[in-house]
Amino acid sequence: MWKWILPFVFWTGWGLWTAIADMGNDDIQPAVLRLFIGAAILGLWRPRTWWVWALALSAWIPGEPLVASALHLTQTYRSGLAGTLLPPIPALLGGFLGRTITRSI
Repeated sequence: MWKWILPFVFWTGWGLWTAIADMGNDDIQPAVLRLFIGAAILGLWRPRTWWVWALALSAWIPGEPLVASALHLTQTYRSGLAGTLLPPIPALLGGFLGRTITRSI
């Protein structure tokens, strides 16, 4: 049972941490690194559906206003079109890396 639930728990925790940490910071590098590493871990766990997990993890960045309103936090900046289109790139690269590592082992 844990084998099925653990990726969902990790996705929720890692995504929430990424969204909250990115809210107060207008620097893009920490968010890119978190997306890459988190998607790589999810790609290791679920190599057949690595791209679904990567896209789901990258959805936390455009969803930051929802997280901010749900947790009563203030978002210091407004994300534009780049905040919606760029997060899938490092997430897909990380997920592909995780899948590749799993398949090579």
